[in-house]
Amino acid sequence: MLIEECECLQPRLWDCEEKGTYLGADMKNSRCGDVWLYQCPECSQHWLFYRVEYPSFSKSGRWFRAILPVDMSKNIKPDAAESLLNAAPYRIVGGSFYDSPGLILTGETKLPFD
Repeated sequence: MLIEECECLQPRLWDCEEKGTYLGADMKNSRCGDVWLYQCPECSQHWLFYRVEYPSFSKSGRWFRAILPVDMSKNIKPDAAESLLNAAPYRIVGGSFYDSPGLILTGETKLPFD
């Protein structure tokens, strides 16, 4: 299977939290965003997954995932997730903040972590 044909590239939430490796919480700006590393079981693509929600604000839940080169997927620290996700050329985002189960973002876009 070609990576370009894999279902993991579809704009929807995957089971990254259940089947991925939890890397820890990103505490930058007191956001407490959860960070996972996930490898697609079909095409072996590595993904960085980030989820954060602000309970005091309605429609604040958001998640982001981006493809990572294999060499970058080692020794990732949670506080590096924001810069890695912002630098990625292909991201899938979703959650109540976006009022969407998933959207594809390409090009330079600063993601709304806070």
